[in-house]
Amino acid sequence: MRTPKAAYVHGMFSRIAPYYDLLNRVMTLSLDLRWRRAMALSVPPSGLVLDLAAGTGDSTLAFLKRQPRARVVALDFCRPMLERAVTKLADFSERVLYVQGDAHELPFAAGTFDAVVTAFAMRNLSDVPLALAEIHRVLKPGGVLACLEIATPPWQPARALFDFYFGRIIPRLGGLLSGNRSAYDYLPRSLERFTPPEEFKGLMEAAGFGDVRYRFLFPGTAVLHRGVKDSAAVGGNP
Repeated sequence: MRTPKAAYVHGMFSRIAPYYDLLNRVMTLSLDLRWRRAMALSVPPSGLVLDLAAGTGDSTLAFLKRQPRARVVALDFCRPMLERAVTKLADFSERVLYVQGDAHELPFAAGTFDAVVTAFAMRNLSDVPLALAEIHRVLKPGGVLACLEIATPPWQPARALFDFYFGRIIPRLGGLLSGNRSAYDYLPRSLERFTPPEEFKGLMEAAGFGDVRYRFLFPGTAVLHRGVKDSAAVGGNP
């Protein structure tokens, strides 16, 4: 789905791919690795997993290290990001398949995956309900979706501190380290426009997921959503 937003996001991630991991570590003080581990542990420990918008492979790596019986399909629509994932995950090459594809039109049959994980991707999509419907379609009945996103802390004064850091410091820091200030100006704007956690929970439920829950992860700047495809469903929405 090459909307103007999709074209912009694709170009942006293509340009910052060489700096993406470094900037994630710096911006989150490496907490993003801890959050990805929490996401990996929130889905079943075996089977076939789709890492949607896999990027440079950090979430896939977290999953493979902690779930030794699982296999992962790492999908992203940005080839420069996937190319870095191939290098990073070389030790797990027999358990990973790389696919360049679009979250809005997943190139898989219904009921393919035991779990889908996705990190920091939903706010970059052009049509979140459509992407959630596609995720629901490709999950097996009883399959799990775990979705990790940046969040505004629900507590004051943590919220004020986060707003200053995320809105003022991150764009300058990201621009300095990557040479691409516009990409890191986009980051706080994408969060401002994204659906709050309680509303995102409603979108997951509307897409057909049950037992939908979310929790904030320390220090409240990330949120982990989890939902289950109805075991009575057979492909698509119930």
